Formats: sequence, C-alpha cells, structure tokens
Amino acid sequence: MRRSLLLLLPLLLGCPTTEPPDVILWDDDDSASIDDDDDSSGDDDDVAPDDDDAGGPDRSGVLWLLDRQDLTTDGSNDRLFSAATFALSAPEPMQDYEVYLGLPLPGLLLHPDLTPELEDGEGCVEIQSTDGWASVDDSVGVGDKIQLAPDDGPQLDVALEDGIYRLEADGPPEGDSWDLEIDGDGAWPASVTADVLDLPPRLDNTFPTPGTLGVVSPIPVSWQPEFTSGVEVLVVRFDSPSDTNHWTGVRCLAVDDGNFTVHADALASSGTGDIQVSFARASWTVVPEAPAEGRPALHAGAITAVSFRMTVGGR
Repeated sequence: MRRSLLLLLPLLLGCPTTEPPDVILWDDDDSASIDDDDDSSGDDDDVAPDDDDAGGPDRSGVLWLLDRQDLTTDGSNDRLFSAATFALSAPEPMQDYEVYLGLPLPGLLLHPDLTPELEDGEGCVEIQSTDGWASVDDSVGVGDKIQLAPDDGPQLDVALEDGIYRLEADGPPEGDSWDLEIDGDGAWPASVTADVLDLPPRLDNTFPTPGTLGVVSPIPVSWQPEFTSGVEVLVVRFDSPSDTNHWTGVRCLAVDDGNFTVHADALASSGTGDIQVSFARASWTVVPEAPAEGRPALHAGAITAVSFRMTVGGR
C-alpha cells in the first residue's frame, strides 16, 4: 500500500510559565510501574517512539467510504463501498489506487497530496490503464473489524476479508459524519478518531447523462454546484466493447461551480469501446499519528460520486 504521513506542527500561542510534564513513551519491555525512559545511552526511548513503541510512526492506514450512484437509462443503483488497509511499514507518498471496477478511486484527485499538482485549482491529466495503478495491499490485522460510527444512523462494521477491511452493500450510508473505532490486535493499539469522515453533498443534475455521445472531445459537463473544495471528473474510453480492462482516460479537477469543459482529444482515437463518465466530490482528512493516544497516522476519505456509461455515436 502506498500512503503518506503528513506531519502537522501545532501553533503554540503564548509561552508557558511552568515546565511541561515529562512524557513517558512505553515500549515492549516497560511495565506498569517501571519505565526505562531515563535518557541513558542504552535506552531506545530517548527522543521519540520507534518501531517497538505502541502507536509509533511506522503505523499508518488508508480508509475510504464511497457512496456511488451508478446511473442507467432506466433508473439508478446506489452502492456503498468501503475499504481500509493498515500496515506497520514506513509510510510512502500517497498515490492513486485501483480499487473500484478496475478504475482509479473516484475523488482521490481531491486528496491534499495530489491537488497541488494542478495549477489554479483546475486542470486535466491524461491517464491509461498501463500506468501501473497501485492496488490495495493486504492489511495488518487491527481486530476482526473496524467500526464507523455515524452521527445519525447505524454503525458500519467493516470486516477483514481477503486481506483488507471491506464492506459492500446496497443503499447510501446513513449519517453525514463518522468516528473511526479500532479495537486493536497484537502490535496495533486500540484507538478512536472522532469525526474522521464527513460525506460531501451528492452530485445532482449531472450532464451528460447515460445515452449516446456524438463528439468525444471536447465534452462540456455540468452539475448542480455546491461551491465545496472541488469536483473530480473522470472520462475513460475502453479499448473495445468487449475489453474493459484496457482504457485511455482524462482525469480532471474542476472548481465546484457547476460547469467545466473536458478536452479529451486522446480518447477520440484510443479505441472503439464505450465512454464512462464519473463525477466525484470528496472530503479527505489527514490525521497525524498520536503515540500517546495509540492512534496511527491516517488518510480518511469520504467520497460521493455518480458514474454512467455512454455509447459513442456511429458505432
């Protein structure tokens, strides 16, 4: 798994008049009454927690909650997809994940580690299925399940299945904001992170809609604006009607004002398959690790998206 650890430095207001208390960093040879944080040369807890300290900097996780509406010509199909992966290895830069129906995770372009790559808050990049998207790595067990506790609605229990924590169900999630609860297991401490997921508004009145696309480029797109942090627009053309494993696409970041033009010249001659269009809003929370609380570094994303297929005219 690829992920990043974003270090947030607190803003200190004023100056303390007394000495701060000592901070004891426990490791695997500490007991309830004895610690070895004596700043001696043989102590491995002199400055900062390391790989044998609970909640040390080598613990990190990526979690997302995707509320996706798959539009069809005769209605819509709501699906909830949630996945998480946690590891004890050193964190790496955040990259694109190929986790949903063979395409990049919608809304990931709105992650704060990726959006600075586009100037003026808008722009497009060409992508291909051969770019080597990262798949979800197997997770270190942090308990039989992780819990997403919403502010209003039933708790979501995301179970460990086939190496990662995954939940897939019909219907949109109930609640707008969730706490993350981890029971802990083995070397991983239990932790609770409040308000880690905040689901953005759903996308309404998107254009185009399922049907026939006459001109592959440019494609004017529109939606009901909300003036949030932005909208990701993903336009992908499959190589052939029978081959959806290979594709060429254009991935765009747009201001959430309701209108954008996708210049998808690369798709005009890239294949003969259908076009898939996705709109997504996302709210990503980057949480620094907190050893004293047993909390890992975490990248958590709440994503709402709408997606549909289109047939290219004349085929």
